[in-house]
Amino acid sequence: MLFFNDSDFHLLTAEEYAEQIERETIVKPRHVEVPCFDPKTYRIVLRRASAFIKHRAGNKKSFLITTRYGRKLKVTGDHSVFRRGVDDLPEAIPVRRLTENDYIALPAYLPVIEKNVDEVNLGEILINQATCDADLWEFTLVSRQLDEYIAQYKDEICEILMASPRFDGSQNKWNTIGCQFRKYRKKGLFPLYVISKLQATHRFIWPEDGHLRPYTGGGGTVVPNRVEIGEDVLWLLGLYLAEGTAYSAQGTYMISIWSAECLLERASQILAEHFNVRVGKVGPSPERGPQIYVHSKVLYTFFEKVFRVTGYSREWRIPTWIMQLPLSRLKFFLEGYRQGDSTHTNYPDQRELTFNTASRGLATDLIYLLLRFGIVGSLGEYETTFREQYGEKFRFWRVTVCEVSDFNILNWDREIEQTLNATRLGDLVWAKVRSIEPVETTDYVYDFSVPGAENFIAGNGILAHNTYGPRMRLDDGRVVPNFICQALRGEIGRA
Repeated sequence: MLFFNDSDFHLLTAEEYAEQIERETIVKPRHVEVPCFDPKTYRIVLRRASAFIKHRAGNKKSFLITTRYGRKLKVTGDHSVFRRGVDDLPEAIPVRRLTENDYIALPAYLPVIEKNVDEVNLGEILINQATCDADLWEFTLVSRQLDEYIAQYKDEICEILMASPRFDGSQNKWNTIGCQFRKYRKKGLFPLYVISKLQATHRFIWPEDGHLRPYTGGGGTVVPNRVEIGEDVLWLLGLYLAEGTAYSAQGTYMISIWSAECLLERASQILAEHFNVRVGKVGPSPERGPQIYVHSKVLYTFFEKVFRVTGYSREWRIPTWIMQLPLSRLKFFLEGYRQGDSTHTNYPDQRELTFNTASRGLATDLIYLLLRFGIVGSLGEYETTFREQYGEKFRFWRVTVCEVSDFNILNWDREIEQTLNATRLGDLVWAKVRSIEPVETTDYVYDFSVPGAENFIAGNGILAHNTYGPRMRLDDGRVVPNFICQALRGEIGRA
């Protein structure tokens, strides 16, 4: 399901969202908007959802619908999608009555709540995301501008250090803390732990020259605390998602990228200029192309906490804040990805662009990202031989874009048109159903209720009709989580 919760982009399974809601111990108001088509204009718009419904599937049969363009949706036979009717207008039809000769509605455009991110403050993000005090002792702020501030709040800082169990093993804790305080002043150090405690009672202004380094064992590895998210950094992030990898084990932290020499040269310059890191390089070999790498715990943390792209590449997703960028900036991220792991040459002659990934989730993200530009991509799943000599195979997903008026992604924020071999109606595209397969039914099924539209986008891009009705009651036998309870009691306003 795709939706905006309090203006933040979410692309989750219904089960994941239900679990989030049900974990809440306090019922809190939430403002949820979902993309849907207006039944009068057939344009995709954002409408406020009044309810998110979870109910038992019982012994109902479930099906997996697959359409042209590689869209898929798993639903029960009672759930409805929008079929092209005899008058060429959408009609809601239960999936149990759907046939492989039918055409169903897909979105051809995705409106979002735009949020521009032009700078990030890593220290602030680490403080906000910390789950325990130990997390905050991992890093320290470094700045020559801190001397006066540290001197001004000497007593408060020493009290914070005394209250921390970090120095409990010292023979003379007070002397140890005195030494720590003098070191902070002399070297311009300020642990994030101390900053977080001081912020509770005093104003703290992050210095412009501030850098972050590991609190211990990393004196030579510093990264700017504030990083401008400009065109170059967005391009780098796109390239990294296509061709990068992250590694951490036993105190070693590394970010690396494999790609063409010219792309690695540009990436190296961006890393050095914007992140103040030393970039290593490995030449090509018969098995692999050239590689650049950076050993840095702070940079690794930047990619983990800000860019959110560490761990296994098969689980990578496009960061949600990227999905909400204005098109004039989003295009640089997509161009970086294209240059890294898509069609490199001759794409204007071939009349198509392809984007490859080992992550199913990232492929779905790309489908939705393209819809932001009004472009309908095709999604396919493939299997290839990774190392022929070992017979090792792996699956990958390919997103293909065909017949657009301009294949230069950097122009897509101005005006772009696409010619499809499919009928359109407003922002709807009619896609032929290729298969309807019976699948195992889950314990629960889910719906959004969207007053005035009663539809939403589900799966990896199919418009679904909700089953919520005005006569539904709290005691109708359904399992009703916090969100729907609020809606039925009138605690959430309607669109």
